[in-house]
Amino acid sequence: TTACRVTVSVLPPALTITAAASPATSAPGGTVSYTITVANTGQVPYAGASFTDSLAGILDDAAYNHDAAATAGSVSFASPALTWTGNLNPGAASTVTFTVTVSSPDTGDHILAATVTSATAGSNCASGSTDPRCATSTSVAVLTIVNTAGVSTATPGATVAYTITVTNAGQVPYTGTTVTDPLAGILDDAAYNSDAITTAGSVTFASPSLTWTGTLAPGQAATITFSVTVSSPDTGDQSLTSTVTSPAAGSNCPASGGTDPRCTAVVTVLIPALTVTKTASAATTTPGSAVGYTITVTDTGPTPYTAATVTDALDGVLPDAAYNGDATASAGSVSFASPDLTWTGDLTPGQAATITYTITVDNPDTGDKTLVNTATSDDPGSTCPTGTTNAACTATVA
Repeated sequence: TTACRVTVSVLPPALTITAAASPATSAPGGTVSYTITVANTGQVPYAGASFTDSLAGILDDAAYNHDAAATAGSVSFASPALTWTGNLNPGAASTVTFTVTVSSPDTGDHILAATVTSATAGSNCASGSTDPRCATSTSVAVLTIVNTAGVSTATPGATVAYTITVTNAGQVPYTGTTVTDPLAGILDDAAYNSDAITTAGSVTFASPSLTWTGTLAPGQAATITFSVTVSSPDTGDQSLTSTVTSPAAGSNCPASGGTDPRCTAVVTVLIPALTVTKTASAATTTPGSAVGYTITVTDTGPTPYTAATVTDALDGVLPDAAYNGDATASAGSVSFASPDLTWTGDLTPGQAATITYTITVDNPDTGDKTLVNTATSDDPGSTCPTGTTNAACTATVA
């Protein structure tokens, strides 16, 4: 009979915890919001229920913003753990929210991973739980671009090689990503050689911009190479400057506001300057007299010269005089193969070479009675190129 029975209802406790992160992917400098809902889904009240969210897998990539709040109970932070404690009646819930800001640059593993655990009886997030509601994971997109030139300085006529490396250094795939290298700061001084190639994706040129487009899985990289030839003469600003940009999330070279020096390549164009002057020891002379000549060759530019050459054509002298075979040079070497005297030598910036020699006027002088000779050099930057009208290159003796 009922008088002989005792019925006890077993009321199982149930604490259901659900953690969520938004957005699912982020980029350096981005903010990730977290929401953890803890609900008493059982039939007994909880006094002093708690959970802990370990942020160790987040804080290597981001900073906690110290903004945690709870709709019921209390929440505290003692790095690296966020802890909630509270009382919940059956059917009651508390929502905990907080945010983190992804580091820029992100030097961690590019994954914001966190797992909530609770030792409270009936929790779905007990230690070792595999319930997916207890864990959150946000992947960080990182596109690392490096723009380099093969040299830091160049001269007119030289070829300069460029390499752009685009690496997916994060945990988010990139699809149809673009990187643009505006060559406007190069093309005023050089010509693009239409030789761009890439190891992945595709590269196109629509003056003045070079554009790469491609898809990169995490860890994958693309290398773009191309070259330009410096104008000769260079009438630009003597600086080949380009800064690559990409609108992709997580790019270290954003379309605006970027400061990463790896995005910019600068090549300074050094303009050679070889200053040649020619003088005679006298403006007039007489038959039988000796006349001395001095040629000075100076590297007045910022670049060295290797095997520079100056030729002194004596065909305007020898009808009236004889070369005395006595040419000397303070640097380099000098030779004579009639009718030309030739100097060859190396010069560093600021260095000069002095060539001296003499002739003796014929007696009698059966020529045109005028000794005219011009020193010329076709090395880059020479002040006395072939066909020059520069008076400093010519000596005239009557």
